Amino acid sequence: MQSANFNYFLNRIAPKKFGPNVKCVKTNLEVIDYVKNNEHCIGVIGFNWISDYDDPEVKKRCENFSIVSVAKGSGSNFVPPFMYYVYEKQYPFIGFWYIHNKGSKSDLEAGFSNYLINEKGQLIAKKSGIQPYFKIAREFNIVQE
Repeated sequence: MQSANFNYFLNRIAPKKFGPNVKCVKTNLEVIDYVKNNEHCIGVIGFNWISDYDDPEVKKRCENFSIVSVAKGSGSNFVPPFMYYVYEKQYPFIGFWYIHNKGSKSDLEAGFSNYLINEKGQLIAKKSGIQPYFKIAREFNIVQE
C-alpha cells in the first residue's frame, strides 16, 4: 500500500476497506505481469510506464492487455489516459507536480526550475510520459516538390 498511484486511485474512488480480491505487489512491472497473467483484473500504474511507444521494452510490455478508459462521472464520456485528455483535464485521474525554489532568483535551483519549464524541459517531460503543463508550439515547413 506504499504506491503513490494506488493510494491516489484509492482516495479518489475506492472504499477504505479492501475486498478479498485486492492484491498488492511491489513494482509497476509486477503489476503489469500480474494483469497479463490473471484474467478479469485491473492494475493501477503510472501512464509513463506504457507511453513511450518508441521503446521496444514498452511495446513488449503493452502486449496482451488493454488500457482502460474511465469517465469523470455519470453522463461523462469515457476517455483513455492519453496526453490529450490529460492536458484538456478530461481524464479524471491526473496529478500535478510543483517546483518550489527556496533559494534566490539567480542560484542553481532557480536555473534548474527555469530549465524544467522551458521548451527543452517540457519536451523531456513529454518524452517521459508526463503531460507538459505548457503547450509546446511546433512549427512545420511543408514543401511541395
